[in-house]
Amino acid sequence: MGDVSNGNDVIQGGTDSNRILELFLRAVTDTHAERAPDGQDGKPEESVLRDMVAEATRSLKGRVELPTGDVDAILNATLSRPSYAAGFEYTRGQVARWYEVPLDEFDALPLTSLRPDVLLRHIYYEDLVARWFKEWGYVVEPGEELEGLDGADFMPDVYAELPTLHGTFQVAVTLFCDNPPNTWRALGMLESIEAFAPKGSEFGEHDLYLVVTPFRFREQASTHFRIQSQEESYSVIAIEGNDLQDLEHAHDSESRRERLCDMVAAASRRKAT
Repeated sequence: MGDVSNGNDVIQGGTDSNRILELFLRAVTDTHAERAPDGQDGKPEESVLRDMVAEATRSLKGRVELPTGDVDAILNATLSRPSYAAGFEYTRGQVARWYEVPLDEFDALPLTSLRPDVLLRHIYYEDLVARWFKEWGYVVEPGEELEGLDGADFMPDVYAELPTLHGTFQVAVTLFCDNPPNTWRALGMLESIEAFAPKGSEFGEHDLYLVVTPFRFREQASTHFRIQSQEESYSVIAIEGNDLQDLEHAHDSESRRERLCDMVAAASRRKAT
């Protein structure tokens, strides 16, 4: 996805919202087209896509907002393009990740189980969080597959590294954009990073695993976050609803960084007790 030029505010209007909506619509139409019988287009009707846009943008009101004319232009461009046309580089694995479903289950799930609101929120917050870390000087990779000891793979939604004279600091971020966040997915991601980063691995002390949702995690997930943070050298830090909103509405990049530092410091104090 393209960089967003101004990191001081949430995305409102302009080309950034256009690009996020276009990526959302292309992911939707490509997913439908891929499952269509041979010889059929498979793309949803324009009215269906409009309903998806309305549903998906409802929970991002004030963040992703477009004039009707822009929405019409993006819809027309999306419907007139061939499936998987050049312009956006993404894979089926990325689309499954944006829908927050395992890739090996993606093809078997009915289209009605793939929620457009989750897809758009995930694309939006992945772009937003990646921008923040870029502003703070990190090297950022969205959706980077990381290989740990004994070949254990881990794929955070955002992976950020900060090389310094004193070593490299790492931050892995997983987004949970369904409401409420899926507890089983949260537990599965904890198992995945535990296998990727056992004791003595490069991802360890001073490194962070951020689990981020615009909503609230259920108690079982929150309990496991705390337990894993206590037991592992890295810290697991949950950023939920109000805290995420505070970061979004920070006055500028530096105040946003300071606010996140406060969250990390508070988690570190809890980890030390």
